Amino acid sequence: MTPASTPSGTFTLGSSEQDVSDTQGNPSSIYYNTWYYGSSTVSFNYSGFVDGWSNAGNLNIGAP
Repeated sequence: MTPASTPSGTFTLGSSEQDVSDTQGNPSSIYYNTWYYGSSTVSFNYSGFVDGWSNAGNLNIGAP
């Protein structure tokens, strides 16, 4: 479900958990539907697709 225009090596809204894992690697921790990468977070909806994030500068977010 990743948008076709998302550059390789990035993720955006609607990206799958696998897309984020491929881009960012393993999270430092997971709490419910939120993955933590240091001070940054990526939130997923209950279907497993990105619905938001908080970027402290270490997330590879692409433009949709």
